[in-house]
Amino acid sequence: MDVLQKYKTFIVILFKWIVWGGVIGVIIGSITAFLLTTNDFLGDVRETNFWLIFFLPLGGIAIGYIYMKYGMNSGNDAAKGNNLIIDGIHGKAKVLRRMGPIVYLGTFLTVFFGGSTGREGAAIQMGGSIAETVNQYFKIK
Repeated sequence: MDVLQKYKTFIVILFKWIVWGGVIGVIIGSITAFLLTTNDFLGDVRETNFWLIFFLPLGGIAIGYIYMKYGMNSGNDAAKGNNLIIDGIHGKAKVLRRMGPIVYLGTFLTVFFGGSTGREGAAIQMGGSIAETVNQYFKIK
């Protein structure tokens, strides 16, 4: 393979990475903005309805049930959170596509009932789930 062909291949691959990275970035950015907006709204709702905090334990039970029932697949456990994303990047595990909705719902319930949840971790986990979905749908390696 001559030098010109190597550069051409490099440019084509770089262009694909930039395009797919941009597509995934726009999707993840939009979903994360929606998560943050929803969290702010739910925090306001909870503050005006102080009695919702009494249902926080039930919300925790519901979240635990969702993770146990829908968060596992062939040893890939959505409850591992960011560690599953890191393992997925290294090729040691597969990020579950349903991890994004599970994380979003768990964050939704936690904030609604007055719990404290990290926004960055939820955004990373939802982003990993979305990236996995886009990669599988378009068969990107």
